Amino acid sequence: MRMIVFARLKSNPPTPSVRIAEPFGQVPEPHPRRLERRGQRMSRRSGARTEKENRDLPRLTPDRVIGLLAIVLGIVAILWWVPADAGSPLIERVRGRLRIGDAMAPTVALAILVLGGVVLLLETRLAKHSIRLSPRSLIFLVHCLIVIAVAFALMRWIGPIAVAGWAAATDSTATYRDLRDTVPWKYLGFLVGGTFLVATPIVLCERRFSLRAVLIGLFSAAAMMAVYDLPFDDLLLPPNGDV
Repeated sequence: MRMIVFARLKSNPPTPSVRIAEPFGQVPEPHPRRLERRGQRMSRRSGARTEKENRDLPRLTPDRVIGLLAIVLGIVAILWWVPADAGSPLIERVRGRLRIGDAMAPTVALAILVLGGVVLLLETRLAKHSIRLSPRSLIFLVHCLIVIAVAFALMRWIGPIAVAGWAAATDSTATYRDLRDTVPWKYLGFLVGGTFLVATPIVLCERRFSLRAVLIGLFSAAAMMAVYDLPFDDLLLPPNGDV
């Protein structure tokens, strides 16, 4: 019996596992999963390093430059250019009556410019990425410029057209220049043009017409009329001073 087993083992010996050696200078290829894990670790490290470098090094992006220029130029103009060029202060009292001075309009415009620069800097600090102008943004900007032009045209011509129609219907010889400081004619152009100027950008952003946008524009124009017209007796709302 032992002879038979030994003979079988001798006739069929076990084949040892043979490892084929790699050619000289060639590294064995690692497993795909190991390669994937190694790539993920390297990408995480490089991403963290890049984020830290971006945090540590302040970058002068275009939006930050625009914001800083708006703030600096606005403050310099308010403190130096407006007092040197305007003939009167913001508000003056003439014969016991309050009157808007020549410095009011440019000071308000420059203050809005400074406020816009501050808001732009805050947005760029809180945002993860810098604001870039895309073709969509440029198209929206062109739409806004068209809205402003149409609003100014409405503000300029609604009053004269309404007075001309009223004069033709009543056989009156009055012109808009004669009625530009009387109610309701002096409010027509500013109310219609101001409402259009505020409501239309809201409609463009929402991509739909809404009564809420019209009411917001109407309320904004009415509030501006109350602020500028009611306290001052000799103030003409735009564009009444130019017609």
